[in-house]
Amino acid sequence: MSFWYLHPAKILRDLDRSTLDQLSEAGRLKRWGHRASIPNAQDVDYVSLILKGSVDVQNLGLRLQKGDLFGTLSLELQNPLRAFDDALICEVPKADFLAITEGKLPPRQTNMRLRAKALKVDTSRLLFTEPAERIRLTMAELAETYGEKLESGHVLPPLKARHFAQLTGLSMSQTRGILNQLQDSKLVQTSRGVLIIPDLETILRVEETKL
Repeated sequence: MSFWYLHPAKILRDLDRSTLDQLSEAGRLKRWGHRASIPNAQDVDYVSLILKGSVDVQNLGLRLQKGDLFGTLSLELQNPLRAFDDALICEVPKADFLAITEGKLPPRQTNMRLRAKALKVDTSRLLFTEPAERIRLTMAELAETYGEKLESGHVLPPLKARHFAQLTGLSMSQTRGILNQLQDSKLVQTSRGVLIIPDLETILRVEETKL
């Protein structure tokens, strides 16, 4: 898959006005009328931030909202995009986006709590990643930060698919599908409803095409 997105991202709420102004100055504004098709051949070196309206990713059954991020990892993008409610999009070069937002993006967290604290992951690690890679990175971070190391592997906190969706900014359907693929490929195992990663190094280096 060559399309990436972060939803819900709420970038407009989480970043201060000065940072948002810097992004606008570094980027280029594009306005798309209601139900207008957004060309697939977007620049792989840019991040798209929705400032107004929404964008429908048609073959994923997903509608990205104001404050969400999206982009493409390859010019072979095959995800039809359609604007809704007169979408206004700011396209920012990736390098500028990373420099301007460095240390400013709040971590993503889930409403599942461990020892009275919400589980969190680094948002910056999720950018520009394909869905399966993002799930694997998140699992590894959770295992290292909150997990328990046993002979059988790293035991993750008792998370459900909805918690992974909240942490990764992916849709529920994609999250469920990837979790099932990881279990089918034996990269992740289950025991009494808990996920276990037998080998962290393996799950981090596996290629997307093998899932």
